[in-house]
Amino acid sequence: MSFGTILVDAVPAALFAGSLGVIFTAPPRYLAATVGCGFAGRLVRDLLVGADMGSGWATLLAAATVGIVAAALVRSRSVPPVVMIAGLLPLGAAGATFDMILGFMKIPNLQGEALRVASVEFVASTAKAFVTYLALSVGISLATVAMRLMNRGENRAA
Repeated sequence: MSFGTILVDAVPAALFAGSLGVIFTAPPRYLAATVGCGFAGRLVRDLLVGADMGSGWATLLAAATVGIVAAALVRSRSVPPVVMIAGLLPLGAAGATFDMILGFMKIPNLQGEALRVASVEFVASTAKAFVTYLALSVGISLATVAMRLMNRGENRAA
């Protein structure tokens, strides 16, 4: 995937994050930060996946990037959670989650080979969704801890 394609793909993620910020009633002064978080997260994840990093690790680092970008753009001691959540959601596993739910609904009506295939697809979708959401949680937690440690260091220096 070329850098231009990755850059172009990050724009809808940024707009999606901004839209989520509006839906989640983020204060207007934070909407630009929300858009920046969505853009940065998708850009980082796609660049890392393009560099042959696994999608779980790429998502974890992208989530950490969202937290760091949020702190840099908001420039206050505490970043409103709505900024980070709206910035993270474009990185979510919506497709895998949808496939998981659909597979779960199909399984009771199947038998034989079709049941085996549907069960394997269900487990694969569930695993992909779990790993993605775990990566988002760990990544944003790492960024939050890093920001708290930096703020603690600033407080001691002052």
